Amino acid sequence: QVAFRNREQIKLIPYSSEPQQPTRARVDKDNPATTKELADRVDRLVADGDTATFEAVINALHEVDTTNGDIGTVVLMTDGEVTRVRTFAQFKNDYEQLPP
Repeated sequence: QVAFRNREQIKLIPYSSEPQQPTRARVDKDNPATTKELADRVDRLVADGDTATFEAVINALHEVDTTNGDIGTVVLMTDGEVTRVRTFAQFKNDYEQLPP
């Protein structure tokens, strides 16, 4: 189980052959239902298709917004070896182009 901080903004972006629609949640320690949809979606994840890991990570990094001083965190969950889209060298090049 993962422990989130109160008021933490969470965005789950499932992926297989490509990134899919995100699920968003805001942690409210006084209202556990605020993260129930997120937990339910994680429980429903099924390995399917290719594994576009580097594409998913770059997509997630573009989604992280730290302009207001928040701490951006990306957690990667995978079922296997990268089998689609970017190579590690391409990922590294794209990562180096991201703003600080």
